[in-house]
Order: sequence, then structure tokens, then C-alpha cells
Amino acid sequence: MAKIFDISDFSAPELDVYARLTENQLVNRADPANALFIAESPLVIGRALDAGCVPVSFLMERRHVDGKAREILARCPADIPVYAAELDVLTQLTGFHLTRGMLCAMRRPALPDVAALCADAARVAVLENVMNPTNIGAIFRSAAALGVDAVLLTSAGSDPLYRRAVRVSMGTVFQVPWTYLPEDGDWQQTLHALGFQTAAMALRDDSLRIDDKRLRAVPRLAIVLGTEGDGLAAHTIAACDYTVRIPMTHGVDSLNVAAASAVAFYQLALLRDANPRLPVRKSGIFWGIKIRLLRPGKRTKTEAGFFVVFRRRSGRSSRRSRGTASARRRDGSSWRPSPRRSTRTGRSQIVWPALAAGWSPA
Repeated sequence: MAKIFDISDFSAPELDVYARLTENQLVNRADPANALFIAESPLVIGRALDAGCVPVSFLMERRHVDGKAREILARCPADIPVYAAELDVLTQLTGFHLTRGMLCAMRRPALPDVAALCADAARVAVLENVMNPTNIGAIFRSAAALGVDAVLLTSAGSDPLYRRAVRVSMGTVFQVPWTYLPEDGDWQQTLHALGFQTAAMALRDDSLRIDDKRLRAVPRLAIVLGTEGDGLAAHTIAACDYTVRIPMTHGVDSLNVAAASAVAFYQLALLRDANPRLPVRKSGIFWGIKIRLLRPGKRTKTEAGFFVVFRRRSGRSSRRSRGTASARRRDGSSWRPSPRRSTRTGRSQIVWPALAAGWSPA
């Protein structure tokens, strides 16, 4: 069982690591082996433990010791100190209401080198001098959700383990592998040597739209995002293999770097192996959902099931290319659907739903 220490005075030295040490003091560059970071809330602490981070101590409301902290404390060494206090003491800690009543001081983990981190990665994000911890946390959360394999940062940017960055990321800084790029070399050359092509997110006349098919086809792509305000440095853009822009409307010419990262990760990472539409260039059977909108005031009818897709060459008669298809209901009766013709980008396809009334969708 953890060692519980009751705290009644906010000035107690045991609270220094939580209340009075700055982020730079926690980093402890003079003694990296003893560097710390603070994780807030049971969710974030749990994700840090899942990633192998080593806890040093806890600070929490006294009522949580036998409550929502029980499972987390059971995962920690039996002699770990837990500093417990009433809420009126802890609310003197700025922002304590954002912590869900629990904080944990942890050892900063050792970071891998770039080559090891990127060994199996197909999509990585490069953050050049992104300074705001809130943006860092939001970018990591998007990276975790949208298929980015790793995050690389320049050393001049904000630290992903700053308390605000960890909080905003909801602990995803412990789920997405990350490290710093070397300061003493050209990181673009490093990435090229690892087989990556680089795509600078920048507003340029010669930039590609983010949905350009060439980008999705790149086997290993590094998505490069720049600092708030000024964006990427000119020499960084010049050295990248592609310059990429997000199309925007209403005269808006830029997005916050965190918002831009979410769009970029979705288009260039999550969708790299996915096609959100039914294929139109191949015949086959596909699972899908058909939504048929009825007249105003009527209900929307949704049919889920298999769809048989036939493609015919332009110029041929639709009668010759439609062919026939039938299905059998569960009651043994046969069913032959009526074909529906749709035209898309100059090609015709016949789509037949193969799920009739009486079938149960999976």
C-alpha cells in the first residue's frame, strides 16, 4: 500500500515539485537522470504508466485515495509517497480544478534517436519551433487520432512534457512516439537518408493542394509544420520536396498550426490507405450504406448491406453492360433488383444493392 502523508499547509516543502518549481527546473538539464514532469488527472496518469513512465510521488484530494486513485496506486510501488490534502488546501495551487483532483510527479523518459523512432514509420510530423504548449498538446492529440506514426521536434520549440501540453494532449504524448531532431545537422538530410520525402505546410503560389493524389502515393512522408505566426522558415520550405496548402474559403488565408495539423494528418496520414468512396474503376462486391432521401416531411430510409458494382466503358449501350444479378432471401424466395444507373466523372456504373427485405444487416 502507498505511504499516505497528510498535508494541511500549502507551504509544505513536499508540495514544491507541484506548486513552486518552474518547468525549466523540472527539466533539470544539469542532471537529466533526475528530470521530472507532472501528469494531471487519472486518465493522463494512467496513459503515462501504460507508456512505462516511472512515478515519483502523488498529490491528490484525500477522498481520492480510496476512490478513483485506488487502481492507479495499485500499479505503483508499494512505498510511493502520496501527499493528500483537503480541497481547500489544494485549490491554492493554480489550476488545480483542471487536474481532476490528482497529480503525479514522474521521471522523464529517455528519448530514442531519430533513426530508431522512424524505423517502421510511414507518416511522421515535424514541428519546427512550435512554441505554444497548448498547440503542442493539440497536435499530439490529432497525431494520435489521425494516423501519424511519430512526431519530431526542433529543440527551440516547446516541450511536449510541459504540464499544459500533457493536459491538452489528454495523455497522447505518451501514445505517439516522439523525439527531438539533432541540433548539429541538417534534419532534412537525416529524413531523406531514412527514405522520407518532406512536405512543407505553407502558403505558396507553387504549392500543391493537400488532396493532390501524388502526396497520398508517397510511401514515407514527413509533414512539416511551422511556428505560430511566421510559419516555416524560407530555407525549410525551399529544402522540402513538396509545398502543400489547405484550400480555404471566405478569404481566410491561414489556420492555427494545431487546426492545420488536424487537416493535414487526416488527409495525408489517416487516408493514405483508405478510400472513403466506393471504387468506381473496378467491379466487385463492397460493403456500404445507401441513404435514400424521401420527399420533404418524409423519413430518411437507410439500407445497409452489400453493393454489387459493375463498370461499363463509355460509349457502349447500357443494356449490354448492365448484365443481371439476383439474390436469395432467407425465406428461400429469389429477388432480382432493378438496376440504378449513376454517372461520375464521365464513367457509368451500375450499383445494385444485394440486401433485400428480409435480410439482417451485419
